[in-house]
Amino acid sequence: MAKYFLNILLLTLVIFLAARLGLQVSIAKDNISLLWPPTGISIAVLLLQGRKLWPSIFLGIAFATAATGIKWGFIFAAALTNTVEALLATQLIHYWQVDYKLERIYDVLKLLVIILIITPLMAGLMGATGFCLNFTCSPEMFFDISWKWWVGNAMGALVITPLLLTWSHPQFHHSPPSKQAIVFIITGFALLISTNLLVFGRFPITPLNLNYYPLQYLCFPFLIWAAFSLKEKGATLAIFLTVIIAIEGTLQGDQPFGVSESVHSNLLILWSFMLVVSIPTLILASAVSERDFAEEQLSILAYQDPLTHLPNRSAFYREVSNFLSSCQVGNTDQACAILFIDLNRFKEINDSFGHTLGDQLLCQVSQKVKGSIPQAYIMARLGGDEFAVLVPSFKGYKEIEILTQDILKQFESSFVIESCEFIIGATIGIVIGNCSYTKAEDIIRDADIAMYHAKTSNRKSCYFDPLMRQKVISRLKLEQELRRGIDNNELNLVYQPIVNILNQKIMGFEALLRWYHPERGWVSPGRFIPIAEETELIVEIGDWVLTQACQQLQQWQENFSTEISMSLSVNVSPKQLRENDLVAHVNQMIKLYDIDPENLNLEITETAILESNSKQVLDELKALGVRLYLDDFGIGESSLSRLYQLPLDVIKIDRSFVQGIPENRRKSAIAQTIINLADNMDLGVIAEGIETEAQKKELLKWGCLRGQGFFFSKPVSAEVATDLIANNHLS
Repeated sequence: MAKYFLNILLLTLVIFLAARLGLQVSIAKDNISLLWPPTGISIAVLLLQGRKLWPSIFLGIAFATAATGIKWGFIFAAALTNTVEALLATQLIHYWQVDYKLERIYDVLKLLVIILIITPLMAGLMGATGFCLNFTCSPEMFFDISWKWWVGNAMGALVITPLLLTWSHPQFHHSPPSKQAIVFIITGFALLISTNLLVFGRFPITPLNLNYYPLQYLCFPFLIWAAFSLKEKGATLAIFLTVIIAIEGTLQGDQPFGVSESVHSNLLILWSFMLVVSIPTLILASAVSERDFAEEQLSILAYQDPLTHLPNRSAFYREVSNFLSSCQVGNTDQACAILFIDLNRFKEINDSFGHTLGDQLLCQVSQKVKGSIPQAYIMARLGGDEFAVLVPSFKGYKEIEILTQDILKQFESSFVIESCEFIIGATIGIVIGNCSYTKAEDIIRDADIAMYHAKTSNRKSCYFDPLMRQKVISRLKLEQELRRGIDNNELNLVYQPIVNILNQKIMGFEALLRWYHPERGWVSPGRFIPIAEETELIVEIGDWVLTQACQQLQQWQENFSTEISMSLSVNVSPKQLRENDLVAHVNQMIKLYDIDPENLNLEITETAILESNSKQVLDELKALGVRLYLDDFGIGESSLSRLYQLPLDVIKIDRSFVQGIPENRRKSAIAQTIINLADNMDLGVIAEGIETEAQKKELLKWGCLRGQGFFFSKPVSAEVATDLIANNHLS
């Protein structure tokens, strides 16, 4: 409370002195204030310190007007008018949400409307009314007093309120000005003051006479300089200095505003000058601030990730480039480390729960990982679920190992978002960089390669080795050649018989993809199919395989329609199963080639049936009449409950279990369990990879009646398969 009353006392004193000064700054014989400082001070103080200080305005104005010996009625009216004006102005400024820093043109315009039009007009009418209630005045005098009161208060607010508001905030947001900048600023303001003093007759120079209209506008270049160089603070200070010198020169009767014998003419010219000087300068300063803010935002967008607020890819590349450059010109023994972090299972969560939740998860991950690394290290989001950490210098590999483990520990606990708990992992690729690298993209690429190697090796982290790069290059080259191979019709199908194990009669075929490279020769499916799976090529290849298989099945049906019903199995990749048009494409092939859908078997892997929409797709395929096989059963992650829900017809035992029969008791037990499971679920069963008589006998003993493998036949061409169907028996 004591502090409050002390503030009231101090502000009362300031308002009193400002009012006395305002009464001194008046046109002779008319006692009309050219500029009423209490208005500008009152509005600024109430905005900055709170409206609770309003009694100071009333008291300060009352004491100042009382000192002139005027009637008490008018003293009360003048004090009330100034107090209401300041309170109304602050209320409107808050209501219109004007930013006190005046860094936007919109804020400047709103403030000018309030302090130049609305509140001073109201004050002029109130003040003139108070005058006429206490003194005799005609209607002409009422309006004359009103507009002069209005303009005097408006000028006081225009010159002083922006000055106090802008200078109440720190001037330099980033760093203090240099000595050279300080000298430049002082020189600029010195030239502004000197020019104004010359123009307004305070430094008369003979025979050069500058103090006549319109040479007062010679100050404009310096006002523009202040607005551009120092923005709002420079502009408001330059306006204040210019106006004060102009008023002082006018009061002394000097040119260009003090030469007319008409007080009204001098007032109009001076007030017009004050408006012309102040308003464009304030708007220009705010325009410069808006431009600088836009440039700053563009810089942020260019180098900051908008989601996590971490440095983005461009910023990270810039930091790495700076390090490599310093390494080249400085300490050649200097080394850095880059950790390339990729999140595991993020895409699955993002696709299943939506991008909004995925974005929140990325933010949590970035915060946890950022908090686990030293501040000297630079962490960035490269895009998607990929992050990177730059270690500018380190003492040894142990430090990198500790950092890697600290990051991985952040993924041991779950992430909770919107009452949902998620457990995700991370894979980290590490590269140690030195002067052998000259480009940021090279060292970051190697860290990415190390991460990829760790992921394919089921490891959490891995250091880069140059051999990894050669493998990646070889893989990329093979991918390019595969794309060309598709265009050049280098792919073809072979067919492996599926037989009755008991009598070795052919019951169907499985279509298998092969690639004959013009230079490499036959390329193993184990090499090119994983590459196709990682890209969208598998969808294009899968559609081609389905088309070729249906065309071949049509030929067999036409050739052997009366002798035997032959089925054909086609593998469907998980990516094909996710395609929206798979069901339509299968239906189109059935109708186009007029094949019996019961003779078309689609083989789905366990990985594919884990997809959230797999049951719906399988139900739609089943409705077409095709048969559904679960391929490579036993090596995936499907649960029995999921298996029970799907419209399957056959389970295929993976070759890894069959090849262990009968020597490996565990594999034999698993194979036997799968056969019993299929029997209990009324599903057919086919054993893959049968290569020996012993395997065939054991499977037959356990109740598996169908199988395929080299023991019966290798995959054969369509011509050979046609001959086998004609014989309907494998010898």
